[in-house]
Amino acid sequence: MSTAASVVLGTVLRQGPIPRSAIARTSGLSPAAVTRACAALAELGLLVDMPQAAPYQGIGRPQVPVDVDTGRHVVAGIHVAHPYCTLTLLDLRGNVLARRTIPHADPDDPHEVLSTAADELLRLNMADRQRADARRNYERILAVAEQEVATHGGGASLEQIARVAGVGSATVRRHFPTRHALLEAVSAQRIEALCERARELDGVGDSRDSLLAWLDDLVAYCVAARGLATALACEGDPGNGNSCASMVAEASEPLLRRAIRNGAVRRGVTAIKLVTLIVGIVMVTEHHQDPAASAERLFALAVAGISPAR
Repeated sequence: MSTAASVVLGTVLRQGPIPRSAIARTSGLSPAAVTRACAALAELGLLVDMPQAAPYQGIGRPQVPVDVDTGRHVVAGIHVAHPYCTLTLLDLRGNVLARRTIPHADPDDPHEVLSTAADELLRLNMADRQRADARRNYERILAVAEQEVATHGGGASLEQIARVAGVGSATVRRHFPTRHALLEAVSAQRIEALCERARELDGVGDSRDSLLAWLDDLVAYCVAARGLATALACEGDPGNGNSCASMVAEASEPLLRRAIRNGAVRRGVTAIKLVTLIVGIVMVTEHHQDPAASAERLFALAVAGISPAR
């Protein structure tokens, strides 16, 4: 490895992810030398270009950061104590990937101790590689699924997702046994955001206003995020074995209970019925010319029946 490559690698280890231009400024190397060193280190599987969080909209060439490639190589460590060995695998940033402790069959035979440790280390590395491959497949499938669902909604083709992700259909189904499981994974962050919003509104201001504000957010999320309404639906009943719908309903329960207690909502209304109502509204207006406006009108009509204005 050249001196320039060593300097670049050290800089990335300390400050990465970091653009090449920043490496040049920090290290004192020329931009050309940094570019050559990054290419050589990438060829060795030590550095990788990081994807941009958002499309580049500036002038000139985008500054793509580089970081240590933690998916290609591992560092193995063996600690030999008298009664046992501890085996550890770490990525190139020092994060522990796997660890195993094995007792010695004969602690007084160094050849037996080391050969057993070496064999176990190989097995540990193989198991970790399989886990890493599975993680990469999962992440790649999920990234493609997010794009396909955003384009085609909850009916996105699983076969198309597999083709774009570069895996077999069986691999997709191994990670996501059903379409619903895939949609739940795609919608996970939005589901958590809705739950957090319900927690923020709990106990704040007028009980009716708080509940309606959250339901309005639910409508807006389901309209904007294609596939979310489908993820919240399950054979016509969002509560029927649907973890996403259960999470959302559970998060909204305190808002609903307070509104019922204050006489703002009719007794007998349940959180899961409200989720069902919103899902139905969004799905029935999905193909309208203006889905958001249509959903809002139907939602307002439903509110008049559930909680008439006081």
